[in-house]
Amino acid sequence: MAIGFEARVQSCLRLKSRRVLVLEPALQGEIASGEWVEVQVGPERVPVRVTDVAWSSAFAADSAPLTIVVEGLVENEPEVGARVVGIPKPL
Repeated sequence: MAIGFEARVQSCLRLKSRRVLVLEPALQGEIASGEWVEVQVGPERVPVRVTDVAWSSAFAADSAPLTIVVEGLVENEPEVGARVVGIPKPL
């Protein structure tokens, strides 16, 4: 459930039309594919849809950063430490 989910960006990778956000291990709540989050990009908060979720996808299996793939971050990328907060689906 997106509501109650909160994390911080550890790193960001760019794909063609999506971003891969590796989140810091200290996070709260749960998130799933198809849910929505707001990502802090500079002074703005941008609503984006989560298209995929994976634990330790690019790391050793014994490490636990959560990796989410999002669509909707077109121009700018979030900085390290940017907030990621679960939101209801925008209207």
